[in-house]
Amino acid sequence: MKRITFLLLLTCSIFTGCVTEKQKQYVHFPIKIGLLADTQLTSHNGFSNYNQRGKFADRMVEVAIRPPALECLLSEEMLNIALKKLTQDDEGEKNGVDVIIYLGDGVNSGGTDEIELFFSVLEKHREATGISIFVLIGNHDYLGCGNIETPGTRFALLNRDGRPSNPALSKYQVLKKISEFNHTSNNLPTNKKFKYIDNYEAVERNKELDHNTGLYLSGLLSYSEEGNNSVEVFLLDTSDYKDAPDWSSLAKWGFYGVIGSLSFKDEPGVLSQISYFKNVASSSSPDFRFLASHYPKDHLDRITFAMPGDVPFDVTNVAWEVVEGAFCFPTFSETLNQNLEKLLSHKKKNYWLSGHTHVPTTPQPSKIVVGG
Repeated sequence: MKRITFLLLLTCSIFTGCVTEKQKQYVHFPIKIGLLADTQLTSHNGFSNYNQRGKFADRMVEVAIRPPALECLLSEEMLNIALKKLTQDDEGEKNGVDVIIYLGDGVNSGGTDEIELFFSVLEKHREATGISIFVLIGNHDYLGCGNIETPGTRFALLNRDGRPSNPALSKYQVLKKISEFNHTSNNLPTNKKFKYIDNYEAVERNKELDHNTGLYLSGLLSYSEEGNNSVEVFLLDTSDYKDAPDWSSLAKWGFYGVIGSLSFKDEPGVLSQISYFKNVASSSSPDFRFLASHYPKDHLDRITFAMPGDVPFDVTNVAWEVVEGAFCFPTFSETLNQNLEKLLSHKKKNYWLSGHTHVPTTPQPSKIVVGG
């Protein structure tokens, strides 16, 4: 399995093959998937002296304070260079990757100018190369600095006196843009290998909802070619907090930027995201299945102090166990972690792809172990 790690906040990876843990024999993986995440293009239109750029925030996540040259001048260039790196391959038999998946946080605060610039860069690269690019949402794509919901604060982050108006986009507006972009990639004349579908009709029906009440965009990217192993990629929206713990008193401290979630309880007229993917999973059995999300699997519905890939110190689950043990009243009928098992392929070749690393190098891909 070849890998490329590229620049500070931006990571690129290329998957070219997999080895089973039991048999230790090479299994042919038929395509090259390029991964990008966390460009966080930042508006030049707003303020820079806010709490999320302070020393305390930087001690928490290590990337809150960034050099102005990096954030304001070089981030767009970094994205362009990374895209070009993925579509060039000096060692392999193919000319770069077959498809690119962007794992969220393309922009910093969900500003109109940020989103327009981000998709403009992707569109130009897609047009120049003919390579399909598919995007999923991250917390920075629709929240101020990745965790601020308050409209006034989001406005201040993106607008200064004397500058053009720069509205902060809602999650619905961002999901609409993502779906339109992904369907355009699906319909490229050069796209002969991949098929993309999503639940955008449900997004449109439920556009009055938000990340707390069941608004999510779920996508399925599939590859099938005669004579080759089949591949499916579930594009998860891990900013789907309907069934997450009640963080109403904690959200103002930025926990939406730390923890991800997927809804797993169906409501009248609103199918949960887990149920949507469960229906998809039950109708196919690919040779390889990837679950792609912005948040790592260990950071879903959990307050942890671990980097992706580490064993988390799970404060949230410890609290649930204490409450349930003392009062014999379950916080949830089933945990999200148990529900994830329903999305896995029976052929056992399941892998998780994620961004939101907050580390300088990309963690190694790992087999998915869920339940409990």
